[in-house]
Order: sequence, then C-alpha cells, then structure tokens
Amino acid sequence: MKKLFVIAAVFLLLSGVLLAATKIADDPVRLGVGARPLGLGKAYIGLADDVNAIFMNPAGLAQLKQWQITSLQGKFVNEVNYLTVGLAVPVQQGVFGIGYLGSNLGYTTSSTSIEGGRVVSDGSTVSYADYDHVMLFSYAFPLNPMLSGGATLKMFSKNLSGTSQGGASASGYDVDLGLMFKPSKPLNLGLALTNILPASFGGRIVWNTGVIETFPATLKGGLSLKVWGKEGLRKMGNQKLTFNLDGEYYPTQTYLPSLFHVGVEWQPIKFLAIRGGIDQEWIGTGNSGLGVSNNLTGGIGLFYREFRFDYAYHQFNATPGVDNHFFALSYGIPLDKDDDEPSIIMPVGKAQAKAQAQVRTEAKVKKTEIKPVKKPIKKPVVIKKKPIVKKPIAIKKKPIIKKPVKTIVLAQTLTPEAKQKIAVKQVENELIWLLVKAGLFTAAAVVGIGSLLRFIRRK
Repeated sequence: MKKLFVIAAVFLLLSGVLLAATKIADDPVRLGVGARPLGLGKAYIGLADDVNAIFMNPAGLAQLKQWQITSLQGKFVNEVNYLTVGLAVPVQQGVFGIGYLGSNLGYTTSSTSIEGGRVVSDGSTVSYADYDHVMLFSYAFPLNPMLSGGATLKMFSKNLSGTSQGGASASGYDVDLGLMFKPSKPLNLGLALTNILPASFGGRIVWNTGVIETFPATLKGGLSLKVWGKEGLRKMGNQKLTFNLDGEYYPTQTYLPSLFHVGVEWQPIKFLAIRGGIDQEWIGTGNSGLGVSNNLTGGIGLFYREFRFDYAYHQFNATPGVDNHFFALSYGIPLDKDDDEPSIIMPVGKAQAKAQAQVRTEAKVKKTEIKPVKKPIKKPVVIKKKPIVKKPIAIKKKPIIKKPVKTIVLAQTLTPEAKQKIAVKQVENELIWLLVKAGLFTAAAVVGIGSLLRFIRRK
C-alpha cells in the first residue's frame, strides 16, 4: 500500500511538470454523477456506499454485498444532456464495476452575414455539436476489516462537429485511485486521487488535429458520520441521519482554488430519504481570476423493496435563473429489513428464501418431535391396558396417515396471505429479471453500435 501511494505521488509530481506543455481539459466526471451525490452537494467521497462509487471513489465499491445497477438522466444548464449508467457486481475477491457517462451539447442557428453595416440572414442554417463519452472500469477489494482500496480506468472519447470544426475527434485515458477507512461503525473516511497519470504515461487526450489535452490531477478527501441509526452515535427509532464533508485540492494547478462540499441525508422512515447540501464550484471574478461560489443542492430518495428512485436539484450560480434537475433509478439497494420478507430477484433473494424456508421446516420438525415424547409420558397406562389394541392393520395405517398429515401441517403453517405474497413475488421475480436483462442488453447494444459508428466515421 505504501508503494501504491509513492507511485501515485510520483505521478502527481510528473503531471505537474508536464502540464506546462499541454492544454487543460475539464473532466466530464467532475460535474458529479448520480442523483444521490448531487443532492448531497457532491459530498460523497467518505460515504460511497452504493454503485455511484464507480464515478467518485472506487474503494467504496468494497462495501457492496450484492450487485447494483443505476441510471441517471438530466440536463445541465438547460443545454447539456447528461446520461450515466453504472453496474457493480461482487465477486469472491472484491467488487467489479463498469460505468458509462455521455454528455452532448448541440444547437442550430441561422447563417448570417454583415452587409452595409446590417446583419442579414441568407436563409441557411449552421449547426454545432459537442459529444463526450467516458467508459469506466473499476475494481475494489478489502485490505482488512477496516480498510479497502480501489482503482478505476477511464477511457475518453470526444467528437466535435460544425462549420469550423471539420469533424474533430479525440481519445485518451486516465486512472483514479481510492481508499476507504472505517475506524468505527459511525465514521467513514475516504480518499480519492483522480487523473493521476501524467501525459508521458498516457494520461492525456489527443485530438486528430494534433492538439493534446490533459486533466488536472485532484486530491479529494472526505468523511461520513452516521449521527442516527443502528450504527450511528445514537439510535432514534428507525430514523437515520448522516453528515458528509468533502474537500478537494489541485496539487498540479495551484491557481485553482480548493473546494469544499457539505451534505446531509435524513431518513425519517424506511422508504424515504431527504437530502440537502452545498456544492462549491469555480466562478469567474471578472479580473481574469477564479473565485468560489456556494451552490445549494437538494433531493429525495424513494425506496421500494430493492429499488430506489432519486431526484436531485442543483443550483449553479454561474448560470442564474437556470434550473438543473436530475433523475436516477437504481436496483439492488438493500433496506433494513424489520420482518422476514424474502428479497426479490436473484441471487440474494433466492438464498434468503431458502434460508427462511429451512428455518420454518426446522421449527416444524421440533414441534413434531415434542408430540410423541409427551404422549407416552402422559398416558403410559394406555399402552399397558390395551395390549390387544396393537392391530397390525392400525399400525400400518398410521404411517400412511402421517405422510399426508405432515404435508397438511406444513401447508397449514402458511396463511393464505403468505401464500399469495409468495405467488406474487415469484411473478415479480420473473418480470423484473426479464426487464433487467432487456435493459442490460439494450444498453450494451447502444454502446456497441455507437462505438462501431464512431469507428467507421473516423475511418
């Protein structure tokens, strides 16, 4: 682990030296990914306890116990369309994650010219479009019960079209590293090093025009404190309250101001989460410099079994009067279960259902074992008084009768409501699993076809 951080530190220093010869690009992932992190003011480095960790702190994926999938759609400053998809799958030695981020900006306007000091339209139109695509491949693993690490490989693709651009395109890659430390149940500490590769090691974007751009390396740290909850400082019924604080520093670009992020998540009931935060962003000061603005954020999360719907509102002071709304749908988000309701959808739901069925059968076996012990103790005389009653036919009939009796007892232990719930959940399992597979297939097909078209266009 020490060697890992030594290598990361060397990369940060090298990137600071080499950036002087290249242009600086803005990382599309820096805008924040996931409606939940956006609602928390992007204070997520120390929390990172769901599939959104792919985009913010890969080490947080090690906290996942079952696979999760998420998708976000939104519009930034009413102009940039934003789409993300993330999938995390636990394996025996850690958790793998794959993510996609796509953003595009385009507009069409009439072509004009100046004639005699007047602006005149010639009847034609001019269009411009900017496309950004990022593929992320993450892996997280536990180092010990309190510490986990993770890494993400980011592959970038950019395309510009317009009268002055001539179909410019670019591609490149970079790497993020992350750590997650849990010194106690209420407290989580996170650390993320983003864009650590210097240009000489491939951490750059190369345009077909010969221009080279790099992303500024960033050091991010955060903490997450559970104030209320089962693992919190204090238990307040079923309520949960979590406080999050992040900070980010740009070691290779000292002229960029450091930023802070604050977020609070309150879950008053099991199926509702209310979020709020402050997200600091850069803003021009008018004197060729950069200042810091405090943007208010908010959002809610609605839970239904293992589904979660998230909504986030994000204010940007640089664009006053423009609202920014983001919507996300996730599956695989575990809830604190107060009853023995089995989870739906494989593989965790089946395992839980089998375990619960085994508990029920063991309880029934214990009941049947107690009954024959009580009978001879209560009525030992009956056996002595009626030795003649030992009819072979009766003895033969009893085991035959016991078999259906056992099945009747097992069936009677389940109420009609429980039977109906099980039947409904089985149908839901099949329908939802088909929808998930169809969604994954569609997403893979869209990404694959898009990549193929871009490849053909370049050729």
